[in-house]
Amino acid sequence: MENLNNDNKNKNTPKANCFYIGSKNFFFHDKKFMSYQLQPITNLTNIEQICGGSSDLFLLNQKKEMFKFEPRSDIHKYLPEYKVEVDLKNDGIVQIDHSYYNGLFLTYSGRVYFIGTNNSSLNIPLEKVDDLKPNKAYLVEHFTKKNIFIKKILCTSINNYFITSDNDLYGNGYNSNGQLGNGNLTNLQLPIKMFGNVSDVYGSTRANHVHFTTFNNELRGTGYNSSGQLGIGHEKETNTCTVAENISGNDIKTMSLPWEASIILFKDGKILSTGKAKINGRDSHSNKFLPIPQLKDVRCINIESSENFTILLTIENEMYGLNIENQPVQKITSSILPKNIKYELSSTLNTVFLYPDTGHSSNNSDFLILLESGKFSDYTLKNFNIKIHKSLVECRLNKTPIEEIETVLNEYNDDKLKIQSFFKWVYSGFIEDYAFTKEVCDKLQIDDFCTKSFEDDLLLLYNDEDTKNFNLLVKVDDEDEEEEDEDLEEIPVHKYILYARSGLFREMFNQIEENANSVTDYSSKTIESLEILIKYFYTSKIELTADHDPQLIVEELNDALEYYQLNENCNLSFLLSSLLKK
Repeated sequence: MENLNNDNKNKNTPKANCFYIGSKNFFFHDKKFMSYQLQPITNLTNIEQICGGSSDLFLLNQKKEMFKFEPRSDIHKYLPEYKVEVDLKNDGIVQIDHSYYNGLFLTYSGRVYFIGTNNSSLNIPLEKVDDLKPNKAYLVEHFTKKNIFIKKILCTSINNYFITSDNDLYGNGYNSNGQLGNGNLTNLQLPIKMFGNVSDVYGSTRANHVHFTTFNNELRGTGYNSSGQLGIGHEKETNTCTVAENISGNDIKTMSLPWEASIILFKDGKILSTGKAKINGRDSHSNKFLPIPQLKDVRCINIESSENFTILLTIENEMYGLNIENQPVQKITSSILPKNIKYELSSTLNTVFLYPDTGHSSNNSDFLILLESGKFSDYTLKNFNIKIHKSLVECRLNKTPIEEIETVLNEYNDDKLKIQSFFKWVYSGFIEDYAFTKEVCDKLQIDDFCTKSFEDDLLLLYNDEDTKNFNLLVKVDDEDEEEEDEDLEEIPVHKYILYARSGLFREMFNQIEENANSVTDYSSKTIESLEILIKYFYTSKIELTADHDPQLIVEELNDALEYYQLNENCNLSFLLSSLLKK
């Protein structure tokens, strides 16, 4: 892996959107973390999820393809990545996770697959474990044979946990500390039911205890408890799923579990912790969940733990660390951090991986406003009274004519809710009803509906000049011309794209005639910057050529979030920050 943090800029460098901070032992020697800058991982793009174990990383891209990387002692020395072998047919990957040695991934249809790197581990949820290939995925038939569908997976150090569509919690693996909560200490290779009415489950690759919340507003835990990390009022190990008193499970946003502590992030941004001193952010042990004094006025939006330390990201985009350099709480410089990021901690590599949050809560969800409002639609499905945008829908459905699409959908004229869920996928890429979406796509002969990229489809739409029905007029500065003879250059665009992505254009369109076919941009930005921004409106990507000046582009677009009133969760700030790191 190439280190690009130098002054010798290579204009042909691949445009990465995954970065890391740190290198070997950066948390334990001379405050190295404080001086590190973002480093791009040049051969990784369009990353949607990252998870890492002790010896490798799994990465999922926006095309729902999964890759495996094997580092060798230092983050700069990676073996070439390779694609995981799996036959998903018409299914797609929705979640990946990684234990200390092995990994799991979950598909839209509720199936679980195992990826093995240590065939002797007892947390392999397969009936046959001989001759497993490390780069091949294997279906966990224990669930499919019983017609059990999974909606969430969790890998911890040496265990796996599964929440079913019926809200039952299953677990398998080592049980020497009571991690399975079934009343004994017997290791189990195949999953067993641990508890019912479960809403979520929390653990980590370095913890031998687990917590889960129930729909009864409880927080429960089981497993290793020598430092009081279960928060149940004592420091004895337990092999039953025990309630942590005075904790509202419904108010928990997420939890993070280092080796001998547990940390709760509540929906209001407050933090509570229990367990071993310093790892829990305090100078003393605790066997109950208590506030961290130095963070009492801090509101957090994300937490992530490794074996002995935890990173917290605040709503002000500041970063704090627990137990870094032997301090309970330490503020880390955030000047290098772009906004709206996701990150993954690798304890073995002592590295933080960062990548933009491009989930359905941000960029793609912008397009749902078109479906909800019907603004600038040019086709109506009469049987359902749903207004759609013909060019967008046809592009997403592999150029299938709208008349053929309507004919197939009319077969379901008694179920408007299912039709709406189908169009939610069309307009955002989010699969709400897998079975129905698959059924419709099968009839339309859309074989790649689970793996097709929303961004790639919108790139095709961007390049479709024939269906663009609007012009953004941009003033071209020319010192030789008189002021009254200003020259305007046209940028063709789909009118509904501007409406979906920019609050500024939504306001402008409310003030001009409905059938207007142009509007003037008065932002004083260059035509080059605006063309890049318009393409970003389609693809959520920033792409420069050798002719562009990155410094100028960043300067001109840095205020786009505010000026064009973009979704505050969009990844534009991340991409602009990354341009100058290449």
